[in-house]
Amino acid sequence: MSNLLRNQLYDLQNAQQRPRTSLIGGYREHKLMVPMLFEGACNTEVFNQWLEHMLLPQLASGSVLVLDNASFHQSQPTRRLRR
Repeated sequence: MSNLLRNQLYDLQNAQQRPRTSLIGGYREHKLMVPMLFEGACNTEVFNQWLEHMLLPQLASGSVLVLDNASFHQSQPTRRLRR
């Protein structure tokens, strides 16, 4: 493949311009639970809506919630929901 063709193919679609589809969900007993598929990147508002209205109602008392260090997991509203 020539350099010219390689550059043309590479330049056809910029990662910043294409739509992003994201998935968040819980994992319990080797199964995905309450998955949510949405367009765009996750943020505090999206995560908290999922946490409050989808995940937390499905968790038993005493369940352990494990989160990574994503900035939206550390927000004050999220911390309040986790309690």
